[in-house]
Amino acid sequence: MANFFISAINANYVTVEFATAPEEDMLDQTVEVKNADGEVVEVKSLDIAAGDTTAEFEFVTAVDSDDLVGVWTVNGVEYDLDLFNNLSDFLSASNQLELNAALVALGIENVDSANIPAYFTEQQKLVGTVTAEDLTVEDVQKLVNDVNADAVSAEEEEALVEAIVDAVADTNQITTLQALEDAGIAPLNSDWVAEYMAGFDADGDSSITGNEVGLDTITTANDLDDVQGVINALNDHLVADNITTTGIVKKDLTDSKALIEAYATVDENGNYETSQFDTDIDDINEQLALVEVLEATTPSAFKNKLAALADLIDNPTTLDMDDYVDANGKAYIKALKDETDATKKDEVSEVEAILFGATTGVNDVEAGKLVTKVTGATTAAELVTALNNLGVKQVADTNKDAYLAFDANSDNTADYTVVTDKDEAQALVDAVNVDEVQNATKSTIITKLNVFGIDNVVSANAEAYVTDTNSDISGITADATGDNAKTVKDVKAAVQAVNDDVAVLTAIKSINSATTAAQVKTALDTLADQGLLSAYLNVTSADRIFIAEYVLENVPTAKFDTTDTTATDVVTVVSNATTERTAAIGLVNALTADPATTDLTTVAEALIRVGHESITGSYDAGTTTYTVTANDTLVAEAFYATLTFKEDGSEVSPKFSSISAIRTVLNGLQ
Repeated sequence: MANFFISAINANYVTVEFATAPEEDMLDQTVEVKNADGEVVEVKSLDIAAGDTTAEFEFVTAVDSDDLVGVWTVNGVEYDLDLFNNLSDFLSASNQLELNAALVALGIENVDSANIPAYFTEQQKLVGTVTAEDLTVEDVQKLVNDVNADAVSAEEEEALVEAIVDAVADTNQITTLQALEDAGIAPLNSDWVAEYMAGFDADGDSSITGNEVGLDTITTANDLDDVQGVINALNDHLVADNITTTGIVKKDLTDSKALIEAYATVDENGNYETSQFDTDIDDINEQLALVEVLEATTPSAFKNKLAALADLIDNPTTLDMDDYVDANGKAYIKALKDETDATKKDEVSEVEAILFGATTGVNDVEAGKLVTKVTGATTAAELVTALNNLGVKQVADTNKDAYLAFDANSDNTADYTVVTDKDEAQALVDAVNVDEVQNATKSTIITKLNVFGIDNVVSANAEAYVTDTNSDISGITADATGDNAKTVKDVKAAVQAVNDDVAVLTAIKSINSATTAAQVKTALDTLADQGLLSAYLNVTSADRIFIAEYVLENVPTAKFDTTDTTATDVVTVVSNATTERTAAIGLVNALTADPATTDLTTVAEALIRVGHESITGSYDAGTTTYTVTANDTLVAEAFYATLTFKEDGSEVSPKFSSISAIRTVLNGLQ
């Protein structure tokens, strides 16, 4: 087996990792595992696929956890389980005593009992992020060394605090800043050293939150944590006082963001202790994104920057990219550039109003220009171009002459000449497109329907769309407000209604011409999909062939009505078939163990109702009479011999729940 190292041994398996993944499949591989006593612990063989980097060899018998100690070997490669267990104990230590014991067991050097709390803090950060398999003694030793290096003695801490107190007392900013740096206090902004020393006079009483917290309140009775607390409080207050989250001056915004990120106090998880800073960062990012929009000089860049701003806000009521019109890209840029008063475009809502606002917004202004081109068109080609430029949907070249001539009010004025906005133009186009569908011929209907971009138009149904007997197509009305989505939805629904009718009538025709039960079943499945055969759907899938057989036998001489889109006659026959199915199953289940009440003829009659190729007799439902053959009684005798009954013999037990289950027994007799 390829070179490997052992990554884990537990009670159930040993895991090895390959130095180089095998290039070919390695079949029926095994390893020799020996415990600390040198005894072989058998493993199950396994196949290793080419490219695998690890393999887990499962023990034939799970190992007792108490035996997972000492040095084990895998193909002679050693694995120290004691070391692994000690590393596991280190990770699982839940208090300082357990941690100290684990450090001793691992033989860690330079352990300082005074630093145990700090060791424990660092160890807890590892929990859930690494496993004992990943951890090494060197990692633990480094943790201890790092904590020791960061720790200071009580005497050293006292001296550092005293140096800070003395520097502040001397009102010396240079030595104060140096003393803070020597003590490891961070972050420090040298521009704020005066405020650090005297506190920040925010409201005239030399206080921040009701009590002065400047360094001049620190005495030698305090420790470095107290000093750090003062600096943290001052940093947060000074950050808040020196940032801006509004406006569009890029430098002010970027400087403010940098100030928060550099000096605002964060907790051990990296989160700001003052939650307002999270809001401030979001506000600054929004304003910076707005600046990016205002700086864009090309339509493509402008659209991308505006989309990024909209995603950042994620509030369509404030900025909705659905309002964006590609053709207006240059006009958007020009409108924002022409607004020279920065205070009128330094908020998202103001920019949104300039671009998309009612009446004076770029969209409405540009649309007004485009509407003028629509109403002034003199040819069908000009009109189609103008409608497309206006952003009207589903303007079809095939209907261009109809757009030009459409006069819904019969007032001798073409409707397009009096539209006042995009919505009215859309309503006109939709009305014409619908009218063209309703007046189409078999040869043109598919083209006219495809104008709406719907996905359920079936070319084979062209004639049905034109002749639509249920008035689905002829009943479509274009939305008068220009809601194209609603118009398309209505057209699609009408087309689907015709498709469904065609499916029903085609299924009925298939039943009428069917020669096999399988053909009938396919047609019945279609009718069921159209929601017409609820009784059929309640029959188990295996028994639906029985329903199909019944329907095939009961096709009327004059056939089922192929103009009835509700398939009433078929539904009735299927309902009768489900009743017959229930009756047939009931007759078999009612057979008894008493020959006085259940003779072979009775059994044969029940099987005739079930129906099977081995049965040659018949049943006349009209007269409720049976014709039983000698063959049928032979089959009945064999079938009866397979039955079991309730203890009192009164009925079959267990009962049959389907025709297919009964037929399965009959199949076994052949």
